[in-house]
Amino acid sequence: MELPAVLGSVDRDPVVIIVTGRTAVARIGGMSSVRRHVATAERMRLEPVIVYPDRMRALGAEIAGEVGDAVRCVPAEEFTSGAGDDDKLVLVLAGDWYISSRAIGEFEMQTFGVAAARFADRGRIVAPMARLPVGSVRSLIPNLAEKPSGELISEAAGSNAHPYDLDVLSRHRLSDTVATERAERKLFSSLGRRGRSWHTRFVQRYLSIPLTKRLAGLRVKAAQITAVKFACGLLSAIVFFTSGYVAGLVGALAFFFSRVFDSVAGELSSAAVGEDRSGHEKAGFTGDILILASIPLAIATRPECSGAGPWLALITAAGIAASATFTYKRVLKQRWEGESDTPAADDFPARFATPDGAAYGLLLCALIGRLDLFLWAAAVASHLFYILASRSYHGGTERA
Repeated sequence: MELPAVLGSVDRDPVVIIVTGRTAVARIGGMSSVRRHVATAERMRLEPVIVYPDRMRALGAEIAGEVGDAVRCVPAEEFTSGAGDDDKLVLVLAGDWYISSRAIGEFEMQTFGVAAARFADRGRIVAPMARLPVGSVRSLIPNLAEKPSGELISEAAGSNAHPYDLDVLSRHRLSDTVATERAERKLFSSLGRRGRSWHTRFVQRYLSIPLTKRLAGLRVKAAQITAVKFACGLLSAIVFFTSGYVAGLVGALAFFFSRVFDSVAGELSSAAVGEDRSGHEKAGFTGDILILASIPLAIATRPECSGAGPWLALITAAGIAASATFTYKRVLKQRWEGESDTPAADDFPARFATPDGAAYGLLLCALIGRLDLFLWAAAVASHLFYILASRSYHGGTERA
């Protein structure tokens, strides 16, 4: 059995995005609110349908041009007449609200039947996200241009809807420019890697997150930043072939900024609700391995590293290869093939894919003018990593 054309086919459940005004095209992290909802729906393998008031045809055309021909964008009257069975449940999102993609996914997994993310906002009860019968969605259509979408969805959900706690960092009303800026701050405060060392959090807060926000507004893509990261890493290796304190410091700074750009690329990818972030991970992981192996080899050619330097560089390269192989087989292969959304940083072996510690160690050794110490540390750490990771992995398997 097929549903009417407005809600697609039964093999792809629909999500209805309610638009009541121009706040739906307010940009957060380089994407409009409605486009962000569409991207989240597509990532969840849902069929997005955008519904706007009949009298706002120009806005509908603008939204349709932004989301593309593959996404159905219909006026309210067309939705009302072609939505199909009143009893069918559909996910409904308010287009004039920022709702994090994580919260939308959790709502789908943790609720059942008629449900609503309902809370008090500015003295009114609103629900910017709900699962409703098509008949209830039809009931809010006549008031689509008269009330904010969050209030309409709350009223349509009724008092018996299963509740869902939508935390304050995951939602924000988009009423004006100031509200949009606050929503963008919420978006970027939810990104990044929690539970990391203080210096990593410091760099993230004052370098990578502000840079990500600025680049997102300029529509810069994560792939472009990844290319800049590789260029910085390659520059670092080239500079290390030159002797002298200043050259060593410049090389260390180039590698440090390559790690900053790696963080920016990852955060841009997350903020954009990309369809497949594994592509960014694959390119980043491969490039990092090449850079991590080439930098010790370059340092080994410096006069202060003569003698044991070449041997230490070869030992380090072997350790990097072993650690990379272990990380790929134990963590990344399953993530990339299974399209898991579990962050790589949550697994001990996958920490090898984010070598921030090496950047800080290299910078410290360059500051004190002892890059030979970095070679000794890298030769030990590269092998110690996969040995400890193997023990951690097998220990966790036995406990499981």
